[in-house]
Amino acid sequence: KIRKRIAAEKVLVVLDDVDDESQLDPLAGATDWFCLGSRITITCRNKKVLRAPRVKENGVYELKVLDATQSVQLLSCHAFGKEEPDAKFADLSNAVASTSAGLPLALVIFGSHFFDVKTVKEWKDRLES
Repeated sequence: KIRKRIAAEKVLVVLDDVDDESQLDPLAGATDWFCLGSRITITCRNKKVLRAPRVKENGVYELKVLDATQSVQLLSCHAFGKEEPDAKFADLSNAVASTSAGLPLALVIFGSHFFDVKTVKEWKDRLES
């Protein structure tokens, strides 16, 4: 039923965290499953998944990790609700951001962990726990 419906409409299919090429067949099947103009986006950590015959090589986009400035901005958005930390949190924010290795999910988690913290002492206490 789903296959019949998507064959008649342009769709965007997002396959998140695919770790094996065999997962593509039941989810993305053959190109004739989809209407012209449809797109399939695959996120994965294993580049071998993207070597499947149906994946166009020129359609692969490798995400880069965030640089130091971007890392602090993302952390700050989740910790403080704004792009830059207050001056008193700048050093701690830089230290926490550098431990994330530029990985956005880690920064979101760290930022959320510190969202309700109002003092530098509380930040340090949470870092040590």
